[in-house]
Amino acid sequence: MRYLVEVHARPLRRSCRCVGLSRAAWYQPPLDWTVRDAELIAALAKLVEHRPSRGFWKCRKVLRRQGRHWNHKRIYRVYKAMRLNLRRAAKRRLPTRERVPLYVPRYPDTVWSGDFMSDALACGRRFRTFNVTDDFNREALHIEIDTSITSARLVRIFEHLRLERGLPQVLRTDNGPEFLGEVFVEWARANGMAIQYIQPGKPNQTPTSNVSSHIPGRSARPAPVPDAGACPRGHPLVDDRIQRRTPPRFARRSDADRIPSTTRRKFYF
Repeated sequence: MRYLVEVHARPLRRSCRCVGLSRAAWYQPPLDWTVRDAELIAALAKLVEHRPSRGFWKCRKVLRRQGRHWNHKRIYRVYKAMRLNLRRAAKRRLPTRERVPLYVPRYPDTVWSGDFMSDALACGRRFRTFNVTDDFNREALHIEIDTSITSARLVRIFEHLRLERGLPQVLRTDNGPEFLGEVFVEWARANGMAIQYIQPGKPNQTPTSNVSSHIPGRSARPAPVPDAGACPRGHPLVDDRIQRRTPPRFARRSDADRIPSTTRRKFYF
């Protein structure tokens, strides 16, 4: 408009008609976006007050449910102006793991393997078990059952094993986030236990742990029957299943926790 009026000396009416702008819009002073979109700013600020991780599309869906049908382009412009757009999480790249020959220990408590397996309760809720085995004789040293097992939980497990029989020289694991956590890595370094990570996508590099970690009830080989001393007669969870040589299916995680640890080791391994 200024170019047409000042350089080409065109009348204001003809200049507005040329660019498709009304004279009322030209004479009206522009409003600041914080004033023009004050209602939208307040609505977005209320949405992200307690949920800062909400993205743009989630905020738009919530606003539509509330009956506020603002244009999605206008919402996105204000969303970016308020600097609410989140950075995309970069893919975490693992360091290069070199392929090394599988070391077979000659003595017990030299090399241990740790691995996770998962299953579901009768109600469909998932749970996990963390298994620690000795690579020398495939002895199951510990089985931890819970719906979530973090790096701090691993530290408590290995502290318990350290009091019982000490720690190994090497722990062979995969590249799971529990084993890469700073809490567990620093604790292992402070206690002189080296962590040997396998190559990503190569579970056969932890043969002892993976062979032992068959999912209960889905194993290709039959589970051995525990002796009478490990499983007392009349046990409500195990006794009936032992006669049929099939692992029990649990309705709750607490049912699995009530089985003695010696029974767990001999029943699932």
